[in-house]
Amino acid sequence: PSPSRIQISEDLVDPPLAEEVLITPDGQYAFVRQFGATDLLLVDLDDLDVSSIAVGDNPTDLDLMPDGLHAIALARASRELWIYDLAAIGDDARVVPLPSTEYFGSIVMSPDGTKGLLYSTATELSRFGAWNTETDEVEVRGLVKPVSSVGISPDGGMALIFHPKDNGD
Repeated sequence: PSPSRIQISEDLVDPPLAEEVLITPDGQYAFVRQFGATDLLLVDLDDLDVSSIAVGDNPTDLDLMPDGLHAIALARASRELWIYDLAAIGDDARVVPLPSTEYFGSIVMSPDGTKGLLYSTATELSRFGAWNTETDEVEVRGLVKPVSSVGISPDGGMALIFHPKDNGD
């Protein structure tokens, strides 16, 4: 096999950085999240066609939902979750508004896909949001310190929130 280069930007001198690439489970498409972009790039890996799809302002995280049927993007600046149906990629995404007072930039999903934990490592916020995927409600909860990372147990029954050590034990 030999690689094929796919041009994802018109600006060949100073293109936006591709920060995250997500391949659909069937290998048909790649979603590309670029730094500072307001669209995701959708690459058809069969014909190497590149198109843009809407994602809100400043997408900062891109993941596959545990069901393998949906992709999810978190748009920090517009405070929205964008959920894409992988069986109908050309259709509009479902947009879930997030609390207008929060700037979440990362999401971790429970293994069963019923909950998502939203948090930020780019701010000094000492809180996280718990997104119920069935009702689209987000409950914000306070923490003692800012978040450095989040993990969820394999059964989804417990979250482990890590804090940076630089502001104390």
